[in-house]
Amino acid sequence: MMRKSLFLAGLLVLPASAWAGELRDLCPDRPGKATPACILDPGHAEYEASIADWAHDRSGGAVDDGLLIGDSLLRIGLTTATEVQIGWTAWGQDRTRDASGVSKSSGTGDVTISIRHSLQNPDGKGVSIALQPFVSLPVGGSAIGAGDWGAGLTIPASFELLRNLQFAVVPTIEAAVDEDHNGRHLAYSVVTALTVPVGDSGLSGTFELWGQRDNDPGGHKSEYSLDAVAAWQPKQLANVQLDFGTYLGLNHNTPDVELLGGVAIRF
Repeated sequence: MMRKSLFLAGLLVLPASAWAGELRDLCPDRPGKATPACILDPGHAEYEASIADWAHDRSGGAVDDGLLIGDSLLRIGLTTATEVQIGWTAWGQDRTRDASGVSKSSGTGDVTISIRHSLQNPDGKGVSIALQPFVSLPVGGSAIGAGDWGAGLTIPASFELLRNLQFAVVPTIEAAVDEDHNGRHLAYSVVTALTVPVGDSGLSGTFELWGQRDNDPGGHKSEYSLDAVAAWQPKQLANVQLDFGTYLGLNHNTPDVELLGGVAIRF
């Protein structure tokens, strides 16, 4: 066990030069809402998780706070153009305070399984396009679980611009679970994102504009947010990324503010 632990620790601290010519650039899904088009190298795995994700909303005389701990994604490279992903939230809590008092609910999240297949440039460079179908399985509790299965398709596309800038457009369409946890309805969204590197520091900033239309039978609604996230990939740790982000709601249907921070580790 000790030898295995030392071996895994060694993988994390290998300098970037040790991987040169072997692995693609580290390209995590987090921290923003935009899904990247890059594919993880075959035979490798990547674990991504939020240390904490807090959302706050004040509307209609009520204050709602949501907290997620360990919102996790496991990525496994299958081929040079295909990877599989498994997502799960270890714990979440929803707390509402209004004139009648305070109510709380907590529990684990559902499991989401997806496959990302690259149509062009699986390393994420140049013009990179992929298809990512997904399905959610209702294994979580009632607090943050949907209560029924859902499915959809994401089409991530990214484009390299001048001076190492990268622009992404990511539409998603899905059969989302009804708010009453029984049945499904149409929902669709799109994210546009611009990523700006900060010199050679390994630090980058991304600005996103996100919008979603949800046609739930209990009431149709649209949500919009303006997001700013930062990611740091230390040069001494070629397989690690640390990140932080904030989402600002642009209408009354969207949480006023959401703060999150987390990590990605490639093995």
